[in-house]
Amino acid sequence: MKKSPLQMLGISRKASPLNDMTAQENDSIAAANAWSNFKAGYMNRTEHMNKPISAEQNQLEYDREKNEFYYDREAGKLKLIPTDDAEQPIQGWRDSKEDWQFAPDRTASKKAPRKRPAADTTYKQ
Repeated sequence: MKKSPLQMLGISRKASPLNDMTAQENDSIAAANAWSNFKAGYMNRTEHMNKPISAEQNQLEYDREKNEFYYDREAGKLKLIPTDDAEQPIQGWRDSKEDWQFAPDRTASKKAPRKRPAADTTYKQ
């Protein structure tokens, strides 16, 4: 079997940093843990502003606020999504981010498929 130039130098393909997905896998695991801790911060509350709060209210507040955050790989923590003066996300900013950096059960940015109206089979002349 013929050796590749890298193998002749004693470098295996598996050792290449270009083939190493460990960094991204660790980032996505850290992101999942950060999101889990973020959600637990809401779900474990028994009161909010000195008033009792239910699990349903905690879930609703978490669902409202989770879309304002993303996981920052460099900082290793959740941060607010950058916005302009009108509180609109910076255009094109999200293009450089991976899906796993955003809330795992995020629905605001996912479009539901459009339903086509059913064919009217009751047409009468």
